Amino acid sequence: MALIQITDLTFAYPGSFDPVFEHVSFQLDTDWRLGLTGRNGRGKTTLLRLLQGQYPHQGTITAPGGFEYFPYPIPDAALTPLELLECSFPDVPQWRLRRELAPLFVTDDALYRPFSTLSGGEQAKILLALLFAREGRYLLIDEPTNHLDETGRALVSRYLAKKSGFLLVSHDRAFLDGCVDHILSINRGGIEVQKGNFSSWYENRQRQDAFELAQNAQLKKEIGRLKQAARQSRAWADKVENTKIGPHSAKVTGEADAMGGRAYIGEQSRRMQQRRKNLERRQNAAIEEKSALLKNIEQAAPLKLHQLPYHTDRLALLRDVSVCYGGAPVCRGVSFCVEQGDRIALRGANGTGKTSLLRALERKGAYVLDCDAVYHEMLKDDEPLLRALREAFGDVIFRQDGSVNIHAIGLIVFKDRKKLAELDAIVHEHIPRALAQKMAATNAEIIGLDAIKLIESGLGAICDATVAVTAPEEVRVKRIMARDSITEDYARSRVAAQQSAEYFRARCDYEFVNDLPTAAAAENAAEVYIHTIINTLKEETER
Repeated sequence: MALIQITDLTFAYPGSFDPVFEHVSFQLDTDWRLGLTGRNGRGKTTLLRLLQGQYPHQGTITAPGGFEYFPYPIPDAALTPLELLECSFPDVPQWRLRRELAPLFVTDDALYRPFSTLSGGEQAKILLALLFAREGRYLLIDEPTNHLDETGRALVSRYLAKKSGFLLVSHDRAFLDGCVDHILSINRGGIEVQKGNFSSWYENRQRQDAFELAQNAQLKKEIGRLKQAARQSRAWADKVENTKIGPHSAKVTGEADAMGGRAYIGEQSRRMQQRRKNLERRQNAAIEEKSALLKNIEQAAPLKLHQLPYHTDRLALLRDVSVCYGGAPVCRGVSFCVEQGDRIALRGANGTGKTSLLRALERKGAYVLDCDAVYHEMLKDDEPLLRALREAFGDVIFRQDGSVNIHAIGLIVFKDRKKLAELDAIVHEHIPRALAQKMAATNAEIIGLDAIKLIESGLGAICDATVAVTAPEEVRVKRIMARDSITEDYARSRVAAQQSAEYFRARCDYEFVNDLPTAAAAENAAEVYIHTIINTLKEETER
């Protein structure tokens, strides 16, 4: 057991008057599996960089062994993982890397392939394994699930759950729950360390916020009463002061009497003003004391987006377009028009290359909605969906904190086709509502829907056009094996469980054929495809 000690940490970016951290002190056990959470802009990335010594700061940070950051830059992507091991960590034997990769189900041949040819999931797993193969360092792991599907996330979660000595940053709550035993939260009021997973921390946080909100309401009432009393005392004193010299004093019977009356009133006014000042000081002190007790509750402001006008309704026009990359056809005979407000869905089976095209679209400013991600987001707080799931599957699919246990649902539906169909019906009923809200809130001119069951769910009806991404079966099998690090038999079973290319071709408006051998080539081809759209649009506008 060793401790990481942060003492009196203070840091502000150059030119900023507000410090990111001010006199922050805490300590961490190097054996902890620590999750780092906090709202965007609270300083999570800044803290990671401070721990690495990238920024000058006040205070001290002491750590035995030092830190390692994930993902770290690769010196040469043309090197194989074994060559990277030799280059970056020459003191680490190969057997130790192979030992770390075994529970991540990375095939041995991946160690002999150039790093650039590996899938995003393989790269993430190998980088993690390389870091854990080097002992005696505390790991700072930043969003390791970015390139992982559900199966890959589960593998990495189980892998990290058996490790110790790391700080993990992730926006995936379920992933955090599966592999951390402490939470480091960066709040507006400071930094807190709490034992437990994310769900236990979040439950405690909600209870604390509810308690503090109730306290705030009571304190604000007391402050309001004190301020009202102060206003009344000022008005009373001012009224007495105004009677020192007034129209009624001239109506007294004699000048002497008038002077004596004013003297008496003046003395009374002086005493009243003194009492008023004393009372105001006590009231102001009480108000300051009550105000200091008010808590800064973390609340997200609503996001407002306003679509900007565009000079033409037509955004893109394609007429019999065929694109090739490296001599291989990417798409053939594609013709369609995209206008402002159009919603286009991208559909295709596993391994066809949807992700490659989606990345190219995003680089050009398109808004892509991952329906699976939307569904998982709805599982957190969408009451109509949660109520429907409870009625269909009972309380067994819910954890003690009220959150949905996705794995429990899987155990039910994958053993019973009727239950699977029931789950699909529930999701297909509720997800269009969430999608409509997200589409209404964006100002993007083109929206893409990435849905596993776009056609079956009826979501295709809300789209102006649907595009099928297809690839030969053998190509799909190889891609799934490389991406998810699974066996060929398992990959073929997943392909067999999905609809054929003919199915999508018959039901979609357009087809994007992706039979290129590597993901990198597919992304480049997709980039060419998007450039073709832009160039076609320019030509049409000039005409």
